[in-house]
Amino acid sequence: GLTSAPIPSTNTTGITYYYVSQTNDICESTRSMITVKVNSKPVLGSDQNLRICYGHSANLLPLYNTIGLTSNWTLNQVAVNNPVNISTAGIYQLVAVNNSGCIDTAIVTLTIQPPVTANAGLDGNAELNAPYQLQGSGGLQYQWSPAFPLNNSQFANPIAILSDDTRFILKVTDEIGCVDYDTVYI
Repeated sequence: GLTSAPIPSTNTTGITYYYVSQTNDICESTRSMITVKVNSKPVLGSDQNLRICYGHSANLLPLYNTIGLTSNWTLNQVAVNNPVNISTAGIYQLVAVNNSGCIDTAIVTLTIQPPVTANAGLDGNAELNAPYQLQGSGGLQYQWSPAFPLNNSQFANPIAILSDDTRFILKVTDEIGCVDYDTVYI
């Protein structure tokens, strides 16, 4: 006769009971029960991209919930011993295993921003109470201090009207909030 053995399959975790028997023409054997236990797998969530400032480090641990799981981070198949203090760009893989031996993985692509280099220009001489243009560069956002002698302390190249010698501090910020400072004496 024809022999067929379907493969039990389910996406539902827990225990499912299947019954199997053999049929010969019109006679069916006694049914035997097969118990199939489907274990749940950990669900880490989606892969992530992370950018950090040059000279800083990242903590990978809070990115995924691994409570109750055995988890390991790797970079290029090499174990990462301290995932709370990462300062090397690359593709990090997290492998998490639950008590049933089921696995999930997640990928974190870590990018390091190029260094921000603030430039407040060269020290110079200004005429008393006459407009003098400062020359800032190096970022996306600018903050000059002190702000009061300037027409706009958030311009890269603000106009200063000075009545005293002044040391300006320029804070430059890039698109993800990385900063650098420079000073100029006028």
